[in-house]
Amino acid sequence: MAIGKATEDSEHALFDLESYELYRADAEVPAAVSGEMLLSFPSVRQVDIQRAYVDHLNDRSISNQFRNLTDDEYWHRFWKVFDDDGFWSSDYGKYEEAFYLRTVLAWCERNGIVYRLSIQ
Repeated sequence: MAIGKATEDSEHALFDLESYELYRADAEVPAAVSGEMLLSFPSVRQVDIQRAYVDHLNDRSISNQFRNLTDDEYWHRFWKVFDDDGFWSSDYGKYEEAFYLRTVLAWCERNGIVYRLSIQ
C-alpha cells in the first residue's frame, strides 16, 4: 500500500476493504465496489508534519522561531530553517517517512485492517 502525500487542496483517498485498493476521492469508483466497504484513507498536511518535527526536536531556540505563525508562515519559515541539503534535510526526510508510516499503521489498527510490513 503506497502512501500519497496530501497537499492542502487535495482530496482524501478511499480504501476498499475487500480488494485493498485505493481510489482517489475524485476518481470514479467501479460500480461493483460497495460503498459500505469504503473507508476514508488518512491524509496528512505537510505543515502538520513540520509542526510535529519541530516539537520532536525539543529545542527551545528552534521552537521560538515558529511561535504564533499561520500555517503558511510556518511552512515558509520551516524551509528557510531546515532546507540545508545536509543534516537537517536528511533528518526531516527520515522523520517525515516515519510519520506517514505511523499514521497508516495506526489507521490500519483502528480499522481492523490486517497488514504485513516489509521495509527495504
